[in-house]
Amino acid sequence: MIENHIACIPPSNPNIKIWRYLDFSKFVDLLINESLFFTRADKFDDIFEGSLPSPSVFARQVQLKEFFPSNTEHKIKFWNNIGIKFKKEYAINCWHMNDVESAAMWNIYLKNNEGIAIQSTYKRLSQCLNKLPKPVYLGIVKYINYDKDLIDWGNRMIPFFHKRKSFIHEQELRALIRGSDYDLSNGGIKLPINLKILIEKIYVAPNTQIWINQLIKDLVRTKSFKVCNSMLDDKPIY
Repeated sequence: MIENHIACIPPSNPNIKIWRYLDFSKFVDLLINESLFFTRADKFDDIFEGSLPSPSVFARQVQLKEFFPSNTEHKIKFWNNIGIKFKKEYAINCWHMNDVESAAMWNIYLKNNEGIAIQSTYKRLSQCLNKLPKPVYLGIVKYINYDKDLIDWGNRMIPFFHKRKSFIHEQELRALIRGSDYDLSNGGIKLPINLKILIEKIYVAPNTQIWINQLIKDLVRTKSFKVCNSMLDDKPIY
């Protein structure tokens, strides 16, 4: 079930298209297990995941010095360690918000031309996550300057809905779960999902070989999903 939280800001349009780009093996796994994988936050390539911007760290130090003048260094170290520890206490499932396919996302998430993009909507994903028995948090990521911007350091979930401006091309919507609700000991967890509710269309990666294109269509035929060729395969008109 989706829980409300101050960190979780929904998009203004609940019908906004969202995309998840998968290589072929992950797509097959999705079909077989009918589940979404939530990756533990410490497993992401971005080492800033779940961290605080510099002004927030400075503000925390000022407040700790004010409230604990005789034990400031110990408290600073304690809160630093809490931040590092919390990266193992949250897991994330990421989506790209866009009205159209993204050439950049194809390049980032596919090592070759063998893959697909699931096209869903915020509303559809919300409906699926609401059927889970334990809390899930869903919201858009805000991109900030980690040298200048300030966010609330007292709530450890808030940093997980912020990223550096260098990642603004991701236009990310993320679903987040807590280790207190789910077992994240294996680096993440698969959560069951109703694919018929989730998936609006499936797009085959651009420049995919014909036989792979047909294989994807065969795999989903019994599920009645609409399979589309990538719009990036369209030919120009002069």
